[in-house]
Amino acid sequence: MTQMKNYIPAALAILGISLSPIFVKLSEVGVISTGFFRFFLALPFLWGWMIHEQSGAKVEHLPRSIKDYISLFLSGTFLGLDIIFWHWSLNNTHIANSMLLNNLTAILVALYAWLIWKEKITAFTVLGIFVASLGAIILVTDGGLITAL
Repeated sequence: MTQMKNYIPAALAILGISLSPIFVKLSEVGVISTGFFRFFLALPFLWGWMIHEQSGAKVEHLPRSIKDYISLFLSGTFLGLDIIFWHWSLNNTHIANSMLLNNLTAILVALYAWLIWKEKITAFTVLGIFVASLGAIILVTDGGLITAL
């Protein structure tokens, strides 16, 4: 029963994430407004989570230097731009195309980390990139690749 208790929040999270592009597509406000409201409405929950996590921590995790503030600003800026562009793509193409391109960004992140930060790419990461690329090719060719094999 304890394991089942853990699966329920995970299933709800998966359902929410899976349906989010449909809700964005159905939204009657603009793409930027939809992205703003998605984050704004999540703030109270994230704030409560942060307070809960900080209450048991021995060390406070606060920005201490200008470098920390710059990192926070840049990560927030790029996250906001990612959401804006993703929502914009949902309004200008099919949900499947938008989700495909959005989910392929993990490949670019792995390559960027390898090229810029010299992080080691494991065999598991290479396998994931291969499977994701193969899936993208199958979707783009409407399954023509499978019939050709």
